Amino acid sequence: MTLHFSPLSGVYRSRRGSGGMVPGRIVVGRAVAVPVLVGGVGLLGGALGLGAFVTRVGAEQTGELALEVTIGRRHTMWLSDVAHLIDLALSPVAAVLVTVVVAWLVARRNVVAGVVVAVVTGGGWLVAGATKLLFLRLRPPMETVRALVSEVGTTSFPSGHTAFVCSLLAAMVLLVRMWGRSSAWVWVVGVPVVLGVGASRLYLGAHYLGDVVASPLLVAGVTLSGVGLVSLLCGGRRVVCRWVR
Repeated sequence: MTLHFSPLSGVYRSRRGSGGMVPGRIVVGRAVAVPVLVGGVGLLGGALGLGAFVTRVGAEQTGELALEVTIGRRHTMWLSDVAHLIDLALSPVAAVLVTVVVAWLVARRNVVAGVVVAVVTGGGWLVAGATKLLFLRLRPPMETVRALVSEVGTTSFPSGHTAFVCSLLAAMVLLVRMWGRSSAWVWVVGVPVVLGVGASRLYLGAHYLGDVVASPLLVAGVTLSGVGLVSLLCGGRRVVCRWVR
């Protein structure tokens, strides 16, 4: 299967070959590299700007604390169970395991694609972790917001759980595009998952709204910046991949 990238449509088109291995050839177009890179940098700037704003102004002034207090007064047993399940399923250890397993499964068909999945998923998540050290935003006060999890310290901005699912979504989108398939179904499944995870972080009292909103901005910025930069560096070259049926 030979994959050709169309700069205008942004879609990888394919032609099936023969044999047990299906060779794929990806042509990175320079035509979209600069806009993608600029867009990525813009999203990164937006996420960092949001972090600077909410940290400097404070949750009480932005209304985020009042929102958390309101949510804390409306806890129900079944929603609490769901939120706790999400919290456990996306713990740091679980996130690492998911990344390794997904990357390994993809690498069984194509090593390069497996590396892409690992780098995009892990990269976005790690950048979010590094950003926490940049802003050192305090977590919501547990007693005030009636938090259901014990999250303390200065690691509130951005939400790591939300950043992880956003990074995994970005990796899956890139994967199916490399595979020459439509990414529509990935968005249909992934966006509700991201929204659900973000809502669970607010519900548990682990994060403020700004922390959750910043995660998709940050991950999208990192991903697009990476794609744009690689496209500029490798533009015009052909990267040969082989997909096992």
